[in-house]
Amino acid sequence: MLVFNYKKCDIRVWMDLFKPFESYMNIIELIFVIFIAYILFSLILTIFKRNLLKKVKRKKQVANVIEFFGLIKFIFVIFLLIVIFIAYYGSWGDIGFIAGLLTIALVMSLQKPISGIFAWLIIITRKPFSIGDRVIISQIKGDITDITLTHIYLEEVCGTYEKCS
Repeated sequence: MLVFNYKKCDIRVWMDLFKPFESYMNIIELIFVIFIAYILFSLILTIFKRNLLKKVKRKKQVANVIEFFGLIKFIFVIFLLIVIFIAYYGSWGDIGFIAGLLTIALVMSLQKPISGIFAWLIIITRKPFSIGDRVIISQIKGDITDITLTHIYLEEVCGTYEKCS
């Protein structure tokens, strides 16, 4: 007959099991926190992705949504790797400094693509126009043939607006 002795199941017994890993506890805790952050970010991203996929209608737009969220996930993973590297080798104060420098560099170099992507998000969610609509932009009249992450394709109809009138 097996008898369970509760006195031997003290918390100190469990703590003794982790003694060899005490020097690595900070790293283990950091990896655990980053893993939880990645899981939560992925869940939130999946919710936003599903909501946005409900609003798009064409295959090309679905591909753009998937590509956009893949890019967001990639950027987040790179950020997590930078956090791990700096937390292991540097100080937390360096993270703010490096993040600020990277943010400035990315915003300055990717200003037009980022504004194009945000414009695409506004067009997909608010739908001020859709594919097949006839629009006039800067005296150019045309039909919208495609909407991608960075471009809106317009098939010109009749040249300028003044000539068609």
